[in-house]
Amino acid sequence: MIEEIKDYVFYMITKEYPCWKSEGFMLGIKRFPNCVEHEKYFGWLKDRDPVFFEGISNDWYTGLVQLTKDGNVLFANSAIEIEEVEKRLYIVFLPSFLSKFQVKELRKHMDEIEGLTILVDVEGENRADFLRKINEKDYRPVEFLKRYLQLYEEKNENVTMVEKEKQKIKCG
Repeated sequence: MIEEIKDYVFYMITKEYPCWKSEGFMLGIKRFPNCVEHEKYFGWLKDRDPVFFEGISNDWYTGLVQLTKDGNVLFANSAIEIEEVEKRLYIVFLPSFLSKFQVKELRKHMDEIEGLTILVDVEGENRADFLRKINEKDYRPVEFLKRYLQLYEEKNENVTMVEKEKQKIKCG
């Protein structure tokens, strides 16, 4: 069963970690009806794995930007106090480069994401291009996210083809 992003205050799809022999993993903190402070949730998230969050700011927004610049995808429920999911706003923080694992995980959630009200933010090297894009009249966050995923699916396919060709040459 796929976890639903709407149940979380913070939901993260990590980058790949070769040192841990991991494609990546998901990490998050679910929303509790009686707690509406982002700082508390972010502190709980950081407490789940102190090594992973070493050097990350205690300020939740700054911390999310730092984690995204490091290559992780993050979702943040920006309005914890709102009970009705359809009235909440979720911020999707995208790194400049997505891994195959991250693309696959985001694709799994696309039906849910399409039903949420989202803002998209891109951190890292591609931030300037993203900022130019959101100033266009036809900018729609969900459509932007779909195009972003498609772009990285194509890039990842090309990388895979090159890797296969290199392997053929080595074995050939």
